[in-house]
Amino acid sequence: MDDDLKKEKKRAITKAWRDANSEKVKAYNKKYRQANFEKEKARKKAWRKANVEKEKAYAYANREKIAIYQKIWQEANLENIYKYKKIWRDANPEKVKSYSQAYRNANPEKEKIRQKAWKKDNPEKIKQQSNKRRTMKFQNDHEPYTEQQVFDLYGTNCYLCDMPIDLKALRSPGSPGWRSSLHIEHFIDLAKGGPDTLENVRPSHGWCNLTKPRKTV
Repeated sequence: MDDDLKKEKKRAITKAWRDANSEKVKAYNKKYRQANFEKEKARKKAWRKANVEKEKAYAYANREKIAIYQKIWQEANLENIYKYKKIWRDANPEKVKSYSQAYRNANPEKEKIRQKAWKKDNPEKIKQQSNKRRTMKFQNDHEPYTEQQVFDLYGTNCYLCDMPIDLKALRSPGSPGWRSSLHIEHFIDLAKGGPDTLENVRPSHGWCNLTKPRKTV
């Protein structure tokens, strides 16, 4: 009994000290975890495996608290998360492809909306992809470039009529104002042997581009 009393008294003293020095305890625990990362990771994994039901019960009882903590942690570690995800994707291309395909098959409507939104927000990338496919078809040269590079080199006037281009106008034929919209067009057409490079593109109006005579080498 005396031993039990001694142990109980020791536990009480230890608890009182920890409660009075919570910051020191946190700092020590953090330092230990950092110095023994793999050991701590293995310990936690073993504990969770041996206490599955406790883990589930705790997660369910504290789901709101856990969600808030996860959100805070993710916002504070976005760079590391992106870095880890990129490393994982690069190391598992087949899994990524399989997961993506499975998601698209299971969510066709969501995927359709996502693709439509992406195309609307990325007209330049769509154009680049289309040009790349065409250059591969005609076996022409291809070098990536951006619209800003085109503007920096050639300005924002139509190279055919030398009038200002409406950079905010929708580019699809038939859309309001599309005739004065921006088209990044090939000076020498791809089908005629022109390369898809910064040197062979010019800014033009949509209407001027579609009605211009095609040039050959």
